[in-house]
Amino acid sequence: ARFLHAADGWDDAAHWLPGSRPDGARRARLAERVAAGAPDLPMTGVTWDEAWAFAAWSGRRLATFVEWEYAARGGLAYRATTCPPPGPGRTASANVNVGAGAGARPWPVHAGDDIAADSGIRNLCSNVAEWTQSPAHERGLAAGLRATRASLCLDVLAPDELARASEFWIAGPSFHDPSPGFATADSRPRSWSGEHVGFRCAAAASALCEAILQAGEGRTTYEVLR
Repeated sequence: ARFLHAADGWDDAAHWLPGSRPDGARRARLAERVAAGAPDLPMTGVTWDEAWAFAAWSGRRLATFVEWEYAARGGLAYRATTCPPPGPGRTASANVNVGAGAGARPWPVHAGDDIAADSGIRNLCSNVAEWTQSPAHERGLAAGLRATRASLCLDVLAPDELARASEFWIAGPSFHDPSPGFATADSRPRSWSGEHVGFRCAAAASALCEAILQAGEGRTTYEVLR
């Protein structure tokens, strides 16, 4: 909510790619949604540019597709999901927000059993899907992801390259999807938004270490990084 109202937030052109900032009416609609929702719910229903702007304002960025997949798969562990194994007669853990059916909605960000064992990151393979920084230059899921993994996601692209892209990859399953496997992905125009799609901020490990070192006495690591 602070991003929408702060003087250095939504209205600061420095956080937006050229020509991407929406008008005040869009900000008002988002502010109403935020005010009506619980503070621990993931932010969904935002466009790629809105997600990008928030990440820039917070001093971070959107994760690339490869970064997201690396976190979800546990690096060299190459796991299929961050969720616990399914129980008898069901496709997913009873406490994971996928395959929820009619009336499904996001869970609070701290709820459920979808927790990466190595990093503690929650909801990589459930709850809401996530915009990534990676442009989707190829149509078709299989061909597009091959091209993305091969070239587009290994580097953090410059703002002018991102400004030229028309579509971006969305990573991971949401509560709409039937199972919590890592391989669920979609691509959408940057101006599109969906109630099942949110975003996750990322930062270089060196930047996080510096933030921890500069935290100062009396502040926890969590307070610095959140």
